Amino acid sequence: MPKIIGGSLEQHREQTRRRIFEALVALLAKRSFDTVTMADLASEAGIGRTAIYNHFADKDAIVVAFASAETERYLDRLSMALEPAQGPARRCASTSPST
Repeated sequence: MPKIIGGSLEQHREQTRRRIFEALVALLAKRSFDTVTMADLASEAGIGRTAIYNHFADKDAIVVAFASAETERYLDRLSMALEPAQGPARRCASTSPST
């Protein structure tokens, strides 16, 4: 039976997904998307070549999930930055660049 990382199956899945996303970023810094294989991603992430398919069907699914996760992180940071602002006008002013 494979070793579970994290305290629960959910944590294991999240940590594995994060490692795959980090592997994607690292590999794309070196070469094009077309040349990266699922085996490359698994190796870079430190997981089994077939185990990656337990998380994603293919490279395209990894890119979509990565983009969704990054968008969610951005929106969370934006929401926290806007939280102290009172009203829509102040929220817009707090995000516009200084001139």
